[in-house]
Amino acid sequence: MRRAVVALIAALALPAAAGAKEVTAVTVCGADACTRATDHASRDAFMHAGGVAEEAPGTPQRSYRLRVSVDEPGAGHVEDWIAYWLPDAGLLASRDESTGSLVFTGVDAPLADVLRRAARGHEARPPRRFVRHEPVARVVEVVEPPAPRPVAADAGGGAPSLAWAGVVGAVVLLGAAGVARVRRR
Repeated sequence: MRRAVVALIAALALPAAAGAKEVTAVTVCGADACTRATDHASRDAFMHAGGVAEEAPGTPQRSYRLRVSVDEPGAGHVEDWIAYWLPDAGLLASRDESTGSLVFTGVDAPLADVLRRAARGHEARPPRRFVRHEPVARVVEVVEPPAPRPVAADAGGGAPSLAWAGVVGAVVLLGAAGVARVRRR
């Protein structure tokens, strides 16, 4: 989502050019109802809005849910993204797709006016904490290290075959040395 928010802010901060993505509607939902803003002033406020990343608010915040529709001329509907407007903190909270954490951006005065008008007559959602969680690696499976391989015993008496190989090797060497000594005489 961070990519989408950054791309949207970058696209919205630039003048609309042919083929550029545009905000076509903003739906502001309170606890009881929603208002869809499609007028030029509302869309323009979103097109020129842009804020820097902010810190998460320290207290529970009442909020309004926003659904922002983005279209591309000639291509039609491109995407919708969800954010939460925290009017008392002057922030938008959006979910970052890659990490799942919330990203907070400031709301400038023109956008705050549009959001206030759209939210007029709607009760805000009850206060809740909006917290930026840094992702923590999850352990999905614990794998035990492999157990040491037991040395296979031969069928004769349970002695390890490596030890037998050493004994047999020594006997062969001694035997070869004995044969060589006998031939020299």
